[in-house]
Amino acid sequence: MNTKATHTLLGPVLFVLGLLLLASTTSGLAAGHPGSRSHRGFNHMQTGFALEGAHRRIRCESCHSNGIFRGTPKRCVDCHDSPGRAATQVPRSHIATSGNCEACHNATRWTPVEKVDHADVMGNCSTCHNGRIAAGKPHGHPQTHAECNQCHNTHNFTRVHFDHSGVTGNCASCHNGRMARGKPANHIPT
Repeated sequence: MNTKATHTLLGPVLFVLGLLLLASTTSGLAAGHPGSRSHRGFNHMQTGFALEGAHRRIRCESCHSNGIFRGTPKRCVDCHDSPGRAATQVPRSHIATSGNCEACHNATRWTPVEKVDHADVMGNCSTCHNGRIAAGKPHGHPQTHAECNQCHNTHNFTRVHFDHSGVTGNCASCHNGRMARGKPANHIPT
């Protein structure tokens, strides 16, 4: 066989073989953990813990220590609030919660917090709604030292309910336009 013909055919043949080799080694990666060649065809979604956000970029050993795969924690707090794990810790300044991180955060965009499920927050409203962590009382809010939940609820914050049974004095002592709204223009004469 002609040496020139051999060299002419060798280049394309090696190129095709290289593409086939590349395709065979990466085909299992898409279904499993990125970068994992030893678990070809493994689908992490079947574990009940989707690899999203930062979890897609870390090594398997960060969560599966000592080669143990069964029983790996699925709740955020089990890794992110545990000093023995390599995960980023919850800061000490974090508000007190039930530990259900997904109530406010998601794995693809951790901050800023875009939603808060107040059912998972522990403590009083003013713990967060103090003007630093979250918005406090708006300008013009009636002056009070009472906690928000005495008049508001987390389902419909603008619908206010105030129990007037313990109030001493007449209506105008609070409904004067400063502490609470005064009488509307169409109010019956008093």
